[in-house]
Amino acid sequence: MCGHHHDITQMEMHHILPYSNFPELANKSANMMLLCRQCHFFIHNDPTLNMMLMSRFAAQIGIDLSKRYHHIVTNLWNATQLAQQKKMEIENAAIAIKGDA
Repeated sequence: MCGHHHDITQMEMHHILPYSNFPELANKSANMMLLCRQCHFFIHNDPTLNMMLMSRFAAQIGIDLSKRYHHIVTNLWNATQLAQQKKMEIENAAIAIKGDA
């Protein structure tokens, strides 16, 4: 994912659709990605990227994630809206500080 060449000892297997929810896909190579440790950590800690990968793969194999992951998508949408609101507050505060200077 990062484009760097890593030693095989630094690589980890990532299930695109989680084993816990899709045990039938646990050993399917199409449901796996070989990632360096840093990218693997990044995917598991970035809900937007994780949902994007899951959604694309699920669509390719004909699985509708909306029923299983509706709460995750809703929470992700709410978090995105809150982040945009906070970004605007920070930008407005920066403009106000510049105006005072």
